[in-house]
Amino acid sequence: MEISDRIEQFTKMMEEDELLLKSTAIHYFRKLFATERDKSKVPDESPFYLRIINQIIRALSNNYLDHDSQADAIWVVTNMCCLNQKINHLFVEANCIDILVKQLTNGDRKIANQCIWAIANIAADCIDCKMRCRSVKVFKQLVQKLTKSYEMNQVDRRNLIWCINNLTSGGRIQVPNTVAKSMIRALSDNLFNSKGYPTESASKILWSLANIADDINNLNRIDMILDQSELVQNCLSIFLDSTYSQLHTAALRLIGNIAVGNNEQTDRLLAFSNFRYVLELAMTKVEHRSEVAWICSNICAGLPRHIDYLLINDKFYRWVQEGIQSKERRFEKECLWIVANSLVSGDEAQIEWLVEQGVIFQIARLLKSEDTRLNEKGLSAAIHIIREYPWQQRLFEELKIVECIDTSESPMLFSAQKRELEIILTNSATPKIPKIEDEFKYLSFSKIE
Repeated sequence: MEISDRIEQFTKMMEEDELLLKSTAIHYFRKLFATERDKSKVPDESPFYLRIINQIIRALSNNYLDHDSQADAIWVVTNMCCLNQKINHLFVEANCIDILVKQLTNGDRKIANQCIWAIANIAADCIDCKMRCRSVKVFKQLVQKLTKSYEMNQVDRRNLIWCINNLTSGGRIQVPNTVAKSMIRALSDNLFNSKGYPTESASKILWSLANIADDINNLNRIDMILDQSELVQNCLSIFLDSTYSQLHTAALRLIGNIAVGNNEQTDRLLAFSNFRYVLELAMTKVEHRSEVAWICSNICAGLPRHIDYLLINDKFYRWVQEGIQSKERRFEKECLWIVANSLVSGDEAQIEWLVEQGVIFQIARLLKSEDTRLNEKGLSAAIHIIREYPWQQRLFEELKIVECIDTSESPMLFSAQKRELEIILTNSATPKIPKIEDEFKYLSFSKIE
């Protein structure tokens, strides 16, 4: 019998009133759509799939199945959602998410854990499905289970963390701070096993924590992570250990999202002794240099002492200059942001040092950038520098700084500032040294007493 004929036969069996026939058909479809199925035999589309979905939803909604058949029905949801996006959306439109959420509190752990897997599959489909899965109730239930993860087997624990990771990725999550705090604590507790090694789900845990922290409108999340001082220290240690290279990208992103915080939070991050070593190591890695440049640019957006923290490394600014010359677009841009933020947030001594290092060359690049925010910072810095350090005028002219300013992007702002810079340059033009007549020439000797 062809697979299509079997699908038709068991679909009709599921539509029968007799419970035994329904259960038998559901069990068949559970096995048919298993993730280990032979994809060459199971079609991606069938005229009977919608009828199967309707019967599964009806069975779960009316709650007339025994526990084993109920678990099988949720298995069908889990596996069919992997077929294609159209099938996934049919389940979502049939109110499947609400049904699964209600079953999260089911006393039968087998059913509850299968619901977690199904929700994770639905959330992984697209951003709309993910947003429909996100709810305070779902997160509360998942966190509650994660705090008791010791009661779960390895597979169910892995699926739970995978589900949380799917739900937290792709945009800021809107949950109360109490729920976020509980989630951070529960995830942190599952980062390492009892022997002190990262768990098999460590990467997803780190990414989930990074996603939770990624909310510029709610910096309390960063405080919650910093309050877990052991978590931050573990994250730094993971990055410094070459054994865990597969975790480095996630660990660095979590560190980076902490660095986005306010000045006090930045102080707390810089206070970790290993943080400097993480920066220095990441700077030497091609695969991480763009990310660490982003971290440094956020640090430079803080206070002068934060900039000093970076400049104390005598190789740092040379590394930034090399980054600006890089063909790697993100690395180049983040290094430009380091310069821009340092010029805006730095004190006069730091700006003078940057001028001595030839920062005018980088200002020219800021003004030519496609990012108008960098243009604005570069132009403001140029005006400040030519006022305070008028001897830089010749370099301004050689680099044609004024000609680098494109007023078309923001004519009202840039035109006025461009005109201001032109006036300053004209008024501070270096006067010609007058010719000294021979009769006024003389030699002066100093005498050491």
